[in-house]
Amino acid sequence: MSEALESIGFTVTKKLDLRRAEMRHAVIDFEESIEPDDMVLFYFAGHGIQWEDQNYLIPKDIPTLNGAALNKSAINAQHILDNLSDCNPY
Repeated sequence: MSEALESIGFTVTKKLDLRRAEMRHAVIDFEESIEPDDMVLFYFAGHGIQWEDQNYLIPKDIPTLNGAALNKSAINAQHILDNLSDCNPY
């Protein structure tokens, strides 16, 4: 996927096997790199779960898939999408 995206002009940052803190920092770094009108693609190839109408990205170090603990141990995908939208990409 990264080669295909790079071939059409995207800058690709690959991160593998991230723990929750590393995943959160990678997302924040990505969000902070976005300039207004940038064309943005957020691609996640990993595990996820839906719980109570919310989608979560699952980091490598999640202790358990307990629904009540997902806000603390996983990454809420909608929060990522909302933050990306706030950056006013193309």
